[in-house]
Amino acid sequence: MKYIISMLFMLLFSTQSSANYDANFKGKILGVLTYPHSKIILIRVEGQPTTHPVCSKFDYLAIDPNIDHETRQIVFARLLMAYATGETVNIGYDANDECIGARMKVYRVG
Repeated sequence: MKYIISMLFMLLFSTQSSANYDANFKGKILGVLTYPHSKIILIRVEGQPTTHPVCSKFDYLAIDPNIDHETRQIVFARLLMAYATGETVNIGYDANDECIGARMKVYRVG
């Protein structure tokens, strides 16, 4: 009986999912903004999406300020290099339900 209950419990909770990186687009970095009072990094990318079911600001995309310092520095360096060279990058983002403030959340810069 315990086995059946535990299996049912596992089945019920294994179907839950959370928001994640689920879409990509390519473009050149047109702008990178940082602020001394915040850890957030905002980027403007050529051809970035202008609609989203939850987010309401489409001027910039946001890099999560809660990622660790080393990861943020790596992403920031990658963004600045792509901006300086005019390289086209692949941006992975959440197209369904996760925002940073009111802006779309970036998960990958490649």
